[in-house]
Amino acid sequence: MKIGICATAQQIIQLKEGTADYAELNLSQLYSMTDQQRQETQCMLSAAGINAEASNCFFPSGMKLCGTGYHKATVMEYCKKALYYGAQLGIHTFVFGSGKARNIEPDESVHDCIKQIEEVICFAAEIAKEFDSIIVLEPLNKKETNVINTVAQGAAWCHKLHHPNIMLLADLYHVATEHEPFDNIVKNGDLLRHVHIARPEGRLFPEKNDGFDYLTVRKTLDAAGYDLRISIEGASPGEFVQSAEESLLFLKSIFC
Repeated sequence: MKIGICATAQQIIQLKEGTADYAELNLSQLYSMTDQQRQETQCMLSAAGINAEASNCFFPSGMKLCGTGYHKATVMEYCKKALYYGAQLGIHTFVFGSGKARNIEPDESVHDCIKQIEEVICFAAEIAKEFDSIIVLEPLNKKETNVINTVAQGAAWCHKLHHPNIMLLADLYHVATEHEPFDNIVKNGDLLRHVHIARPEGRLFPEKNDGFDYLTVRKTLDAAGYDLRISIEGASPGEFVQSAEESLLFLKSIFC
C-alpha cells in the first residue's frame, strides 16, 4: 500500500524523504498554472524523488456541470486540457469530486442534470483513456453536494456508466459523516481504485489515539482486496511539515 498526501508541490517537497510515497495535487490549480509553473512543479517533485500519481479538485467550484449554468463546450475543453496537463506530470488517477460543480440546484430538473453530469464523466473518461488513466468517482457527504453521497451510490453510477476508465473512490471522512456501513466498501472492492482518509472529527490529519478506528479501516480494505493508494485529505492540526510527517508514518504503521 502506498501512503500519500493531498497538498501543493511546495509543501510536499519539504517532507523528509520517504515519508510520502506520492503526491496528490489539485487539478484545477494545475490547470490555472502557466506552462513554466507546471514545469517547475514537475522539477520540484522530481528533485525530491516524489511522483504525482493522483489529483483531486477536478473542476473549479464555479464551473457548473449541470443545469442552466452548464456550458458543454467550455467544460469539454477544460477536461481535455486539465487531463493533458495532469498526464504530463505523471498523474493517472483523477478524482472526480467537485461537489459544488456537480450540485443540482433546487429549481433544476434532476433528470436532465443527471444526464449532463453523466455526459461530463463519460467524456472525461474517454480523454483519460488516451492517457492510460482513470476517473474515480468520489462520493461526498450531503453537506457538500446532492449527487453521489455514498460508496454504494458511487458504485451504482460506475455500473450504470459501464466504462473501463470510470472507477470508484472511498473517502473515509465522507463514509463516516454519512454513517455508511464499511461493508459497502467491501462489497464494491472490485471497483475501488483510490482512497482518501482523515479523522472524521474536524477532518484533520490522522493521528495515533485520535478516536478513529484505523485498524477496522485496514481490515475493511483488506477484505475489499484493496492495496493501491491512500491519500491524506484534510487539514493539518499543527505546523504542516511535522503534522504531515507524523500522520504519514502513523498510517504506514497501520496499512503497510
